[in-house]
Amino acid sequence: MKGRARFGEAASADWMPGPDQMDRSRLAAAMHRWGYEGLEDMHRASIDDPESFWPRALDDLGVTFTTPWSTFRDDSAGFAFPRWFSGGALNVATHCVTRHAKDPEAAKRPAVISEADSGVCRELSFGALGAEVERVAAGLPALGIGKGDRVGLFLPVIPEAAVALMACAKIGAVAVPAFSGYGPDPLAARLNAADAVALVTVDGTTRKGKPVAMKETADGALKQAPGVRHVLVIENTGSGCAMTEGRDHAWADIGKACDPVPTVACDPNDPFMIIYTSGTTGAPKGIVHSHAGYLIKSGVDFGYAFDVQSDDLVGWIADMGWMLGPLMITGCLQFGAGIVFVEGLPNFPDHNRMWDIVERHRVSRALMVPTM
Repeated sequence: MKGRARFGEAASADWMPGPDQMDRSRLAAAMHRWGYEGLEDMHRASIDDPESFWPRALDDLGVTFTTPWSTFRDDSAGFAFPRWFSGGALNVATHCVTRHAKDPEAAKRPAVISEADSGVCRELSFGALGAEVERVAAGLPALGIGKGDRVGLFLPVIPEAAVALMACAKIGAVAVPAFSGYGPDPLAARLNAADAVALVTVDGTTRKGKPVAMKETADGALKQAPGVRHVLVIENTGSGCAMTEGRDHAWADIGKACDPVPTVACDPNDPFMIIYTSGTTGAPKGIVHSHAGYLIKSGVDFGYAFDVQSDDLVGWIADMGWMLGPLMITGCLQFGAGIVFVEGLPNFPDHNRMWDIVERHRVSRALMVPTM
């Protein structure tokens, strides 16, 4: 192994998996099948022989290409500018939504559960999620939005956030999530930096029970972001909001009168999403994540590190504007696992909120960021 860390040393571990966890573990099964004696051997192989390791991992994780790739890594443009899986094609939406929605058994399972800090719960099965993604994906081209166009997502963690992310992926548009707590200026900065042509937002949300007028914030940002031609507005709280004729569209009406559109076969290196840094050390910097790269890395993290499988429900308090919101969506849905969104904070209306949610929804994987 390369690096300073050591794997699998029981003396330094706070917890070691027991027989039940090992019998279930996708990672343990793969290591046994591939003949590795331990994590250190497997990690060494991934570093020293990636051309052999990664194709096996992709097969094990269920990552398939609609067009098979011919070259694993092409670094002819220089080591710093590799292209991966040349000649292949795939789409994140196929892995995370479409294949589960088409499976009669998987379609019945919960895909997205959300709970507002008011206690209101909503749920979409994989079948319902698939139908919503199809509807919105059909409506975006009707607004002139297509492959390569950037679409801002200024949203709390609600089921429509997953729909919007996957609908963009399906048509090859590039999602640009933004932190739901931003004011007009930082939101405008990211929309302008990405050359966004559209924005998806909500009438409002709540934080610690207090109303937050997100559409009002978005309107302020759009005064500084003239490139945004369309705004899709989700009715989240029912608080009402101003609508600009010709620019603003009710989410519920998007795609209703449109024929379904095919899923775009994306180059593995095509951008799936741009996530911006916080901007605390200078101008926000956009990090581009590709269809193959994000799907595979989230698959490794959730499929191997967290051992997420189709019978799991994963709850993680995380915003769409940081890495963890989109990572939760992609990392869980690709395995047919459900996600539990928690809108608001873990300590409102009381400090037991997170554990109440775990018990109420039977969350099997609960995670939380260090600060909220």
